[in-house]
Amino acid sequence: MLMIARQKEFAQSPPHSVTLHSAGLRGFAKRYVQLPLTMKGLHMNRIVCRTLLFILTAPIPTQSLYPQWIGLSSGLPDSSTVRAIVISGSKIFAGTSRAGVYLSTDAGLTWTSRSAGLSGNSLRVVSLFVDGPSLFMGTMTDGPFRSSDDGISWIRIDSGMTISGTRRGGAFYFHKSGDELYMAAESGIYVSTNNGFSWVKSTTRGAWSLVSDSSHLFEGTPNSGVYRYPLTGGTWTSVNTGLPPNAEIDAMLIYRDKLIVSVWRYSIFYSTNSGDTWTKLLPGLPVSGSITIVCFLSDGRRIYAGTSEWYQYSGIFQSEDTARTWSLVNTGLPSNISIGTLALDSDFLYAGSNKLGTIWRRARSDFATSFSISGYVRTSGGIGIFGVVMSGLPGDPSTDIGGYYAGQVNDGWSGTVTPRKTGYTFSPSSTVYNSITTNQSTDYTAALQTFAISGYVRTSGGAGISGVIMSGLPGNPSTDSSGYYTGTVNYGWWGGVMPQKTGYTFNPSSTGYNNVTTNQSTDYTATLQTFSISGYVRTAGGAGIGAVIMSGLPGNPGTDSTGHYRGTVNHGWSGTLTPTKTGYTLNPSSTLYNNVTTNQFTDYTATLQTFSIYGYVRTSGGAGIGGVVMSGPPANPITDSSGYYRGTVNHGWSGTVMPTKAGYTFTPSSVTYDNVTTNQSTDYIATLQTFSISGYVRTSGGVGIGGVVISGLPGNPGTDSSGYYRGTVNHGWSGTVTPTKTGYTFNPSSIVYDIVTANRYSEYTATAPTAVEQISQMVPDYYLLSQNYPNPFNPTTTIRFEIPEAEHVSLKIYDVLGKEAAALLGEYLDPGIYCVQWDAGHFVSGTYFYCLRAGSVVQVKKLTLLR
Repeated sequence: MLMIARQKEFAQSPPHSVTLHSAGLRGFAKRYVQLPLTMKGLHMNRIVCRTLLFILTAPIPTQSLYPQWIGLSSGLPDSSTVRAIVISGSKIFAGTSRAGVYLSTDAGLTWTSRSAGLSGNSLRVVSLFVDGPSLFMGTMTDGPFRSSDDGISWIRIDSGMTISGTRRGGAFYFHKSGDELYMAAESGIYVSTNNGFSWVKSTTRGAWSLVSDSSHLFEGTPNSGVYRYPLTGGTWTSVNTGLPPNAEIDAMLIYRDKLIVSVWRYSIFYSTNSGDTWTKLLPGLPVSGSITIVCFLSDGRRIYAGTSEWYQYSGIFQSEDTARTWSLVNTGLPSNISIGTLALDSDFLYAGSNKLGTIWRRARSDFATSFSISGYVRTSGGIGIFGVVMSGLPGDPSTDIGGYYAGQVNDGWSGTVTPRKTGYTFSPSSTVYNSITTNQSTDYTAALQTFAISGYVRTSGGAGISGVIMSGLPGNPSTDSSGYYTGTVNYGWWGGVMPQKTGYTFNPSSTGYNNVTTNQSTDYTATLQTFSISGYVRTAGGAGIGAVIMSGLPGNPGTDSTGHYRGTVNHGWSGTLTPTKTGYTLNPSSTLYNNVTTNQFTDYTATLQTFSIYGYVRTSGGAGIGGVVMSGPPANPITDSSGYYRGTVNHGWSGTVMPTKAGYTFTPSSVTYDNVTTNQSTDYIATLQTFSISGYVRTSGGVGIGGVVISGLPGNPGTDSSGYYRGTVNHGWSGTVTPTKTGYTFNPSSIVYDIVTANRYSEYTATAPTAVEQISQMVPDYYLLSQNYPNPFNPTTTIRFEIPEAEHVSLKIYDVLGKEAAALLGEYLDPGIYCVQWDAGHFVSGTYFYCLRAGSVVQVKKLTLLR
């Protein structure tokens, strides 16, 4: 089988541009990218071909340590560099930068042009690929071609490709997977199922290299790292975890179980999981400063790398330990050489470079024969151990972060390899090798040394505490019934151990360990935690209550003058706290605590006990008296309509209760209580107060009128012969008193009493009835008051008068002192002659005067009453 490598070439490119070429594993393809001339410090008229590889397995002879390179140029044009080499059986095809394709059938000694029909840009070859009888060629700007007669004739195969004007773009790389042919082109990646007759674009992203394994195709990009495509179909996915940002992938290789990439200025990275994650290979190329690998090639045992001349080191390197360590194999090559493509047949290694008209060849038998001793050092769980020194191998190599090691020994080497790392034991502990003639692989299982951290957790009295968790030790072991604990840690372990058990504190509270390399012993003293149960006992108004006993707490503490209490209990204490003080009730009445694990705070509201003072206030007949104020108890309760009263007093109250209601007297008049500690009951007899309403009924002359009924007073009492009357009413009585006697009028005619609360006295003036009679309607000429008749008289007399005009007329009787004794008339009269009779039966004998007033006329006459 033949494989493609890829090339780099530097000479005579168009000004102001750089062309990059890349090739991939298993004869995949090549492609180029046009970049600005100043990119990465490139110089004018210089073309960089960034590359890839191919591999073929064949017998590898054992030869001397220093191979020699020779240049082969017979028949090659001296105006071109060799950019691509592909081998098919005994045929070697070389693609040149300006002269098309050349064929050698004698291992490169002589060359014949195979570019018939090609011209111009079609002669600028950047990639070659062989698939059975088909030879594919990619050009720098003129697209892909195919030949079925070893290059005698060519046809363009660009159907379906993106074409701008006459420019078809570069075709940098080819790859065959099953029936699908892939091509990395300037305008993207294309796929063909008909041997290149037509193409379908898979991605628009340019690629510099392509490789594949059994399930994926991998694309190396100039500025986006690596992309992956499933060969069964799907989408391209970026797989760059662990790679530098915006990585430029210059070369790719699949070697054994690793996908290996060269990243510009960042050395070599590998992935063992199809690109999901990447790890940098160390120590890498044995150089300092910047260097870029532009193509890889493997013969199944070694990896070869071609590098660019633009850096301090250039030429060809080889690695026999999966790209971890490298040696420069440039003997016979000119200085400042850039290797852009590599190829391999059964006898020779071929290299294309930036030297015009020359292909370099070296016999595979020239390479020194050495063998690798490699393998992994892992834990029993498969975790690689970094930094294990493989003592006994030349240079004492050590494992990388994955636990991988590799050493190179000469043919026939014998020795013992012993893995060593502080804190570890290994199985096997060492491996003996005798007369090595093949690569050797030995894996080791590493076990970290362990040590015990142990001790006791006890009280200060020496009692072991069980169930203490030793937090921080692996697995967090706990103490047994004796307080003993033990934990196992790895060599070099560091950390803190903290004993923990609910309800306990420990001394020390924790222990720090740093780099444990021996067994350790630490004891701890455990102290049971205590907690306070505290609070206040206050009234609802916030006043503290002292001397309240907090029954149930250890020691039954009491409250101080502020009402504060405090008790101490052990962790996990359970119990009931009941505050007690004579004369008080407490809310809550008690508090239940269950498994106390923190300080507790509970307040209580104290309420002084109260008692009832109650009873009835009734009349002697048993009728309840409402509205009686029971003065003395708080709030001075009042009896209801049934006479019932109820008052509330505090425990120990002393005082006097006195029933009061206007108009009543009570028996007993009051009751005195001293230090009340129970309910009290007392009844009272109420007696309603009475008052007298009395006075006289007399004439205006002071003569008492007997037999006058005083209507309205209870019993309607009457006046005696002196005119005196008296009635009795209850307290608060209201009513109207009206004196009545036939033939008399009274002044006042009645008196209204409203809520009598004291004795009352009222007099009435009685007037005997008088009647005025008009004896003639003749209108007299003047006013005339006639002498009464008879005169003297006893007890009646008649008085006659005349009025010529309608007037208000009054006729009154006066005694000798001028005091009015009686009013006989006082009304409006028409003109005429009138008479009035006066009954003086209640008057005393004597001389009286009668006076007539009519308008402005006043006339007076004297009369005499004789008994």
